[in-house]
Amino acid sequence: MAQDLIVWITYLAIGICYKENSMASVNIVYDKLKPRGKLILYLITRVLIFIFLYCGIKYGIKSVQSVSNWRSPSLHLAGWTLYGAPLLGCVLIAYEAIIELCGVLCGELIPFVGRQPEVVEEELTEDEKRILEKMEHEIDTGLVRGKER
Repeated sequence: MAQDLIVWITYLAIGICYKENSMASVNIVYDKLKPRGKLILYLITRVLIFIFLYCGIKYGIKSVQSVSNWRSPSLHLAGWTLYGAPLLGCVLIAYEAIIELCGVLCGELIPFVGRQPEVVEEELTEDEKRILEKMEHEIDTGLVRGKER
């Protein structure tokens, strides 16, 4: 069961890795290109990704259908529970790739840069502001925890 769960966790995390652009990359060519060249390189790589995803989804569906009556020998799990992970991973990547491509074409995202989470600025309470000012004063005067530096 642990092996099957590791496979599922891996394929479920693929979409997140793609969204955050946290995959390994070599930027030798990318760093030397101008903005127009970067966009062209981005479009070429996305075409290749969509070809890969098309094949992955097409053959993933066939694979899941071919094992529809099969059950695992040890846990007696249905075949789709074991062979559906790659299909789901490809679907998740396809979703993220389409969203990212739309963002780049609309000018909202920069090619090859992962989407950053939105950070909401919070207001400090009066107590927090007072403590922060006290800490800044101690740092400015050289006093840390009642001792001189």
